[in-house]
Amino acid sequence: MTSFVDRRWEVSETKRLLSVARLLTLTGAGGVGKSRLALRAADGAEAVLRRRHRDHYLGLAERGEAEWVGPTQLEVDARIRSAHPNLRLALEYCLTTPGESQAGLRMAAALHFFWLCCGLLAEGRDWLGRALAVDTEPSDQRAAALWTNAYISTLQGDFLVATAMVQECRDWALPRGAETTLAYALFIEGLLARLNDDLPRAQVLLEDALARFEAVGELTTTVIIAYAVLAGVAVFQGDSDHAIELCREGLALCERHGEQWARSYVVSALSLAEWMGGEVTQASAHARESLRSMRNFRDLFGMALQVERLAWITCTAGEGERAAVLLGAAHQIWPLFGGQSPFGSLHHLAAREACERQARHCLSDRAFQAAFGHGTELDLAQAIAYALGEKPAPSTPAPTAKTPLTKREQQVAELVAEGLSNKDIAARLVIAQRTAEGHVEHILTKLGFTKRTQLAAWATEQRETGDR
Repeated sequence: MTSFVDRRWEVSETKRLLSVARLLTLTGAGGVGKSRLALRAADGAEAVLRRRHRDHYLGLAERGEAEWVGPTQLEVDARIRSAHPNLRLALEYCLTTPGESQAGLRMAAALHFFWLCCGLLAEGRDWLGRALAVDTEPSDQRAAALWTNAYISTLQGDFLVATAMVQECRDWALPRGAETTLAYALFIEGLLARLNDDLPRAQVLLEDALARFEAVGELTTTVIIAYAVLAGVAVFQGDSDHAIELCREGLALCERHGEQWARSYVVSALSLAEWMGGEVTQASAHARESLRSMRNFRDLFGMALQVERLAWITCTAGEGERAAVLLGAAHQIWPLFGGQSPFGSLHHLAAREACERQARHCLSDRAFQAAFGHGTELDLAQAIAYALGEKPAPSTPAPTAKTPLTKREQQVAELVAEGLSNKDIAARLVIAQRTAEGHVEHILTKLGFTKRTQLAAWATEQRETGDR
């Protein structure tokens, strides 16, 4: 007998069929009593199907988490992306069905690699926030969701919220001797200290986290990222040699395990150390290498960071106009994931302002503004191609026989074309505003756009040509 998992039924289709069955039962012969019995039976069948659907996609999420660090990372990315609509359905079921909230926490936290690495920070934060609000009992699932959401909030520049969540996570882990969870909490605290420019404290926290990870034998992308963050701390404390040594340790781990996404951040940290050490050519090569890898994963945070980093390096090389274009391009990418540049870090801000001053000096205020403005007009694909020195991509994708969007994404795109705000879209579709924001963000990334006007034009063209 073919199993539910083998047939990969969609919950939406199952619900439609069951709704039809209920309607036919209620309007057909057999009397009210039999109709009510049939309705209860249909409801029971739907509940079973939805639980099986949830179990399958929870398993898929946890399998992706287990396989993420390895040579098949891009394959895991593709597999999870193809399952994205069903993962959303399963999460929605968990968060709206009594008794299923712990499974929702498990799934949202297990997908941390998808939210953090694959350009879905806003959506991940929404699911995690909802899951934490529904299931408030202390547990290891809640602790995992807390540090994951704290990580995302940190990258989005929401430090107060991140600090509160990571403190709750740490308070849960300490009395229970949960060393792995505590190590993740310490890493987030170290990242927060780094972005708040408390570099000595960041160093202590990150070194403590790495020591604990090693003691318990934990190796994830986050562990490798800790090497990159600690290297950045060393750079801004004037110790580029130690930073390069840390990068080599991180790269060795990546090579040993076939890790690609976290490797891009270690290479990014290496480019920063090289740039600060005056090795501009090598820094530029490593920055581009890092950006190419981030593009493979559609990592919006990483791409924004790296395009801006390339502006700094390019300006040091005396290419003021190119640096101004890159600054403009980065300015357009930061908001796509709900983040902001430079998330409050004085070190980051100082480097950016120095780049802008030097570019203005090389050009003129007027020429700088023109170049910066040109950068803001580039869509995501064009911005990355420009940063890499590749042939520019067309501004609007050519029509295809089938839209790359899911049915819900197509709905959202059409509402954007009607001029609706995220708040209005949420009201129209009866979803949370953050969910609407996540949909718009994902659509822009999928189509390679940076502006709602580009999406609106694309959706209008699709509608007019009937190519949906």
